[in-house]
Amino acid sequence: RNTVLPLTIAGGDRDAVAFWRKRVSQLGLSDRVRHASQLTTPGQIDQFYSDIDLLILASQTEAFPLVITEAYSRGIPVLGSSIPSLRECIPDEEFLFRSGDPSDLADKVGWLLENRRRLQECSLNVHNSYLNTLCSGEVWRSYKTLYCSALHSAPGPSLLSVCAQDR
Repeated sequence: RNTVLPLTIAGGDRDAVAFWRKRVSQLGLSDRVRHASQLTTPGQIDQFYSDIDLLILASQTEAFPLVITEAYSRGIPVLGSSIPSLRECIPDEEFLFRSGDPSDLADKVGWLLENRRRLQECSLNVHNSYLNTLCSGEVWRSYKTLYCSALHSAPGPSLLSVCAQDR
């Protein structure tokens, strides 16, 4: 397990960034760890994803994790903590680790390093899953049906023309 891997830490508020930079320096890892801070432009986001092979999401709490959708759209597998919202988005148990358990996280990363072929397979699978579920016409039709049914039940006949035009 003495593999040296580069690590990029992305996001976090000013206090979190300061904490991690100090901790990384204390551990003597400054040459291997970079902090991407806030990724606010499409170019920064694209560069971040093009530089990584695996996204690790170690959240303790999370609503809908948009970052997983962003990663899957680019074919980047996600290793996530086993909190409910991440379990819903990460279909494969081997890509989940016990929340708050750094040893389990390390074991999962180690397993993926030893099984790089599995990581490559997952990359293809998550990208295809993204294309087949979140980008499909079926999803759009479902949203449109929901939207139109909401319009039909709400007052304001002028809004109904939007749905009537597409029938």
